[in-house]
Amino acid sequence: MIRRLLHGASAAWANLPLRGKGLVVLAIPMPALLVAALAYLVGEHSSQQVEALVLRAEEVRVASEQISNVLLDANSGMRDYLLAGRVSFLAPYEAAVTILPDQAARLGRLVQNDPGQAERVHRITANIEQELDTLTVLRYSLRSKGTPTGRASVVGNTNLRDSLPNAGLIDVLRKELRGLKEEEYALLTARRTRLEQLHKQTANVIALSLLVGLSGGIIAASLFAAGIVRRITRLQENAALLAQGLPLTPAAAGRDEIGRLGQALERSSVLLIQREQELRGAKDEAEKANRAKNEFLSRMSHELRTPLNAILGFGQLLEMDHLSAEQHEGVEQILRSGRHLLGLIDEVLDIAKIEAGRLALSPEPVRIGEELQEALSLIEPMATARNVLIKSDRQETCHRYVLADRQRLKQIFLNLLSNAVKYNRPGGSVTVSCEDTGNSRLRVKVTDTGPGIPADKMARLFTPFDRLGAEQSEVEGTGLGLSLSKHLAEAMGGTLRIESAPGLGSTFWLELALVESPLERFEQALEPLTAPAAGTPGAAARVVLYIEDNFSNLRLIERLLARRPEIRLIPAMQGRLGVQLAREHRPDLILLDLQLPDISGHDVLRHLREAPETRDTRIIVISADATPGQIDRLLAAGAWRYLTKPLDVKKCLASLDEALAPPQTGSAGRNA
Repeated sequence: MIRRLLHGASAAWANLPLRGKGLVVLAIPMPALLVAALAYLVGEHSSQQVEALVLRAEEVRVASEQISNVLLDANSGMRDYLLAGRVSFLAPYEAAVTILPDQAARLGRLVQNDPGQAERVHRITANIEQELDTLTVLRYSLRSKGTPTGRASVVGNTNLRDSLPNAGLIDVLRKELRGLKEEEYALLTARRTRLEQLHKQTANVIALSLLVGLSGGIIAASLFAAGIVRRITRLQENAALLAQGLPLTPAAAGRDEIGRLGQALERSSVLLIQREQELRGAKDEAEKANRAKNEFLSRMSHELRTPLNAILGFGQLLEMDHLSAEQHEGVEQILRSGRHLLGLIDEVLDIAKIEAGRLALSPEPVRIGEELQEALSLIEPMATARNVLIKSDRQETCHRYVLADRQRLKQIFLNLLSNAVKYNRPGGSVTVSCEDTGNSRLRVKVTDTGPGIPADKMARLFTPFDRLGAEQSEVEGTGLGLSLSKHLAEAMGGTLRIESAPGLGSTFWLELALVESPLERFEQALEPLTAPAAGTPGAAARVVLYIEDNFSNLRLIERLLARRPEIRLIPAMQGRLGVQLAREHRPDLILLDLQLPDISGHDVLRHLREAPETRDTRIIVISADATPGQIDRLLAAGAWRYLTKPLDVKKCLASLDEALAPPQTGSAGRNA
C-alpha cells in the first residue's frame, strides 16, 4: 500500500509542470513560517495581556499609596484644626471627602478580576467610609464649642476618639492597604517572570520554526535544482547525440516541460533516422542513376562515334571520287548531317560533364581581342555565305585580359557568333563590342539585326534542345549551344544574358572578371631583377622544353628566360609533340601546362615518366588550377614542382635556377 502511494506520488510529481513544482518547493517552508508567525502573534498577544496586568498592578500600588497618603493628610489636618481652630487646616479633610470615594471605586475596578484582592478592596472601601464618617463626626461635633477654651477641652479630652465606635480604624486601613500593595507586588513579580518565560518560549518556537522551514526549503530547492540540472544535462547529451546521428539515451519519464522536450528529441531522432535512411536510399538511387547516365553517355558516345567514323570517313572518300552533281550533293548532305550529329554528341557530353561537376577548366588571363579575332575568322565564311556583315570593335577595351578558360571562351564566342549569323536576315549585320562595367568586369556584346525573340519565349531560351520554333525553318541547329554557353560562362565565374526586342534584333552579352595583363605584370616584376653573369666561355647551354598551347603564356616564359641567356627554350604547343621533342632533345628541364589541345598534361607527365630518356628529367607543372588535391596528385605522379598561375616571378626564377643547378644542390619535389 505504501509502495503504491509512493509510486503514485512519484508519477504525479513527474507529470507536474515546472511551475507547479516550483510552487510546491516554495510551499514546503510555508507551514513552518506560518507557525513562526502564529507563535509570534500569540506571544505578542500574551505579552500585551501580561503587560496590561503589570500596568494594572502598578496602578493598584499607586492608588493604594494615594489613598494612604490622603487619609494621613486628612487625619493630620483634622488634628491641626482641632488644635488651632483654623478652617484652612480642614482642606485635606475636604479633599479626602472628595477624592477617597473615587479612588476607592477606581481601586475596586482595577482588582475586580481578582476575587481575593477585590474582597480586600471591599474591606478597604468600608474602612475608608468609616474613617471619613469618624472625621466628619469630629468636624461637626465641635460646632458648639466655639471658644478656644471649649476646643481645648475637646482636644485635651484624649478619650474622645477612643470613645468613638471605629477607634484605631486608620491602623486597620493602613494594614489593609499594605497587604493590598504586597499582594499586587507579588502578582507583579509573578507576571513579570511569566512574561520573560513567555518571551523565551515564543523566541524558541520562532527560531525552531524558521530553522525547520528554511532548512526544508533549502533542501527541497537543492533537490529540485539538482533534478532539473540532471535532466537538462541529459537533454544536452541527447542533443549532441542527435547532432551526430547516434541513438539517444532514454530520458526520464514525465510530462512536464523538460519531459516533453525529451520526448520531442526522441521523436526527432526517430524522424532523423528515417530521413537519413530515406536520403541514403535516395543518394544510392541518385548515384545509381548518375552511374547509369555516365555509362549511357559513355556507351552512346562510343556507339555513335564508331559508326559516324565510318560514315564520315567513307563520305570523305566518296567526295574525293569523280561524282555527278547529284551524287556530289548527296555526299555533301551525308557529310553535313554526320558532322551535325557529331557536334550534337560533343555538346551533350559537355553539358553532362558540367552538370556532373567533371568539366575540366583552366582559368587564366586571356586577352579578349585575340580570342574574338580567332572566332571571327572562323565565322566570316559563314557570314559571307549568308550575306551578313560583321562589325568588330577595335577599341582598346577589347584588348584587356579576363580570367577564363581559353578553349571554353572561344567555344562561347563561336556559339554566340554562329547564332547571330544563322538567325539574322539577309543583308543584316553582327556587331561585336566590349565595355568596362566599372565593377572589375568586362562585358562582351554580340548584337544582331535578326527578328528578335518575343518576351513569352525568353524563359525557354537557355533550355536544352528548345529552339523556340526554329526547328521548322531551314536553319540548322541542335538547341544546345546557348545552354552549353551559359553553363560554361557560369563555370568560369561569369554571366551570360540577353536583351531582345521583336523586329529589332537581339544582344547577347557575356561578363567575365577583369585581370591584370600578365605581360605588364612580368615586366614590372622583372625590372628590379638583374640578370646573372653569363656562363663561362664554351659552356654548354641548358635546354628547357615548354609544352604550352597558349601563345601569351609562351611569350611570358620567353621574356622571363631572356634574363637567363645561357638557357635555350624549345616550345611545343601540343602534348604529343612535346613528348616527342623531349625524347629527341633530352632537355635539362621541362615546363608543362595541363590544358593541351590533343592530350591532357596528366597523360604527358605519365608518358615522360615512362620513357627511359625522360624518366629522371625534372618537370615543373605550370597551371591555373591551384586546388590542393590537384597539386598533390601531380606531385605524386612525378612532377618535381608545381607552380600556379599567375606566376610569381621571383619564385619562378628561383625554381628554374634550382632545377638547372647541379644534381647535388637540387631538392625533392614540392609545391612552390
